[in-house]
Formats: sequence, structure tokens, C-alpha cells
Amino acid sequence: MDSDIFGVYADRLGVMATSEKPALVLMDIQNEAEYVMEGLFNTSTIRNFIKGYTLSDLPQQLRTTSNQPTSCSNGNVCITEVTSDTFKNIVLDMDKDVMLLYYAPWCGVCSSIHHTFLSVVDLFKSSQHLTIAR
Repeated sequence: MDSDIFGVYADRLGVMATSEKPALVLMDIQNEAEYVMEGLFNTSTIRNFIKGYTLSDLPQQLRTTSNQPTSCSNGNVCITEVTSDTFKNIVLDMDKDVMLLYYAPWCGVCSSIHHTFLSVVDLFKSSQHLTIAR
């Protein structure tokens, strides 16, 4: 895929469109998963990558957009930001209940309910045993 022409698709697959390096991506359409091969490209590494995919031994490519652990509004209402790296530690924390809003920055419905979500966060901001995240 030429990233100059199809850069949007490369970004959605977790490949840097501006990178000068080649990338190999396997897409599992049925399970909505992508697997990206990074590093040295030769016959052996490509063979091992495909073999790893067929044996279900590849890590799934996960994308994330936020590097901030929390985001706060002007009224000091803070939401814990969950990324692919922090999901297990935050959402699966057995010591706290978690209310998680799944959203995407491009989602119109997500944007339209954001003010309602902030109101809920404000109502529960003093709770010691509840993490509200997105």
C-alpha cells in the first residue's frame, strides 16, 4: 500500500503513514484484529510472522490516542483516560468499580453525550471506590 495515497488506511492499521520503513499488516476481518510486523524484512522473518499468525501467537495491534492519564474540564471534573496499555490496570482493578465510556473521537453520538457523561462524573467525583474512565 502506498502510504502517500492511502495514508488514512495506514494510520487506521497502526502503521505510521509518514514512515519510510516498509510494513506488513495481517488483517483478521472476522475478529476485527490487525497484526503488524515490525523490524527486519526478509524471507525468514516474514515466514515466522505468518506462522505466528496461523498459530495465534502474535500480539494484536492495539491503537490508542491519549497519552494523558486524566483529562479535566474547567469545573475540575476529571476523567481517567484508558489506553490499550492501561486497560488491564484501570478497568480490571478488583479494588474499585469502574464506569467506562467507550468512544471514538470521530463518533458523533459520543460527542453528543459527552456533556451528560461529564455530569455523571461530577455527581460521583467524591466516590472513593469508583473510577470513571473513557
